[in-house]
Amino acid sequence: MCLQTIHLKKDSNINYLRIFFASTVDPVVASGRELSTPVVIPSIFQIEQYQYVGGGSSGAWFALQEVMKHSLRWILGLIIAGALPACGVKTPQPETPCHFQQNSYQQRVSWAWKTPVTMYANESVDDEEAEALEKAITIWNDTVVAQGFKRGAFFKYGGRMNAPSGFYRDGKNIVSMVDGWPGKGTEQAETEINWADDRIFEADMRINATKPLSTSDAGEPGKYDLVALFVHELGHVLGLLHIDTTDYTSMIATLGSNNVERRNIGELEIEALKCEY
Repeated sequence: MCLQTIHLKKDSNINYLRIFFASTVDPVVASGRELSTPVVIPSIFQIEQYQYVGGGSSGAWFALQEVMKHSLRWILGLIIAGALPACGVKTPQPETPCHFQQNSYQQRVSWAWKTPVTMYANESVDDEEAEALEKAITIWNDTVVAQGFKRGAFFKYGGRMNAPSGFYRDGKNIVSMVDGWPGKGTEQAETEINWADDRIFEADMRINATKPLSTSDAGEPGKYDLVALFVHELGHVLGLLHIDTTDYTSMIATLGSNNVERRNIGELEIEALKCEY
């Protein structure tokens, strides 16, 4: 009897991805980056060296906890395998992208069974903006339920949380409105996802509050629809990248002003999501 499900990987990282949503055809950043400060897990099983960047000591501890959690099945597998005939290690195989972010083994990263994903709004989000976030969450949930996804709702709104604006890798998925936007002026929003192996464990979103934004269901000339922007960013939370197409999609890289119809999730997103969810 051979155990064929042990997945050991070398030089693996906890990675994160930041995706910017631009208001013009300005270069859009959409690429995974390896983290810089090594956090080595001592283990007689020689599991993996993971890496982590920023966030302070609490963030580093959370990242280490995530690593240990995702490594547990490998450790247990190795213990079991010690009583079985040696039959080699199965290397993870590349997967079709399906418009998803991929890890170093070219596997799609997603929440998989860890849905619904709870999104929190921090104190920078006012009541009207929080209502727009809830509308976007409802749009996603109504769409995937209508499409017959087995996992049901993808998101739930967790309400308010006292948390700083930015990316802190603290185990909570925080949405914030940022007045002093640190990036390029053309960027409308920025989402960061964090993953270990091929599973996302945290996603944070910040919206460029210096942009003219609207929450009106009818739209407002010269303003960007905040609900549509939230719908787009929640797609990134699920692991989706921008979709380069001339067809209708809420996941293209730019959102024009007064574009309420972009609240609707298109067929391209649905087909992509079927690869993972």
